[in-house]
Amino acid sequence: MAERDLFNSKPEPVGDAPKADRQAGQRQAPLAARMRPRTLEEYAGQQHILKRGMLLRRAIEADRIQSLI
Repeated sequence: MAERDLFNSKPEPVGDAPKADRQAGQRQAPLAARMRPRTLEEYAGQQHILKRGMLLRRAIEADRIQSLI
């Protein structure tokens, strides 16, 4: 008998999984995970620091972020 995880959940679909399987996995994800912006263009607000050519945007795109605390 195979061991099951605590919640008997299916493993996360991988890149090879059919599109329907990936979409089903997304429907089960928490709302915050589904609504999270995946690109800088998806961010609402803060355009004064995130629009093209601005310092923070250039730093993010160049992967040169220093401590912001």
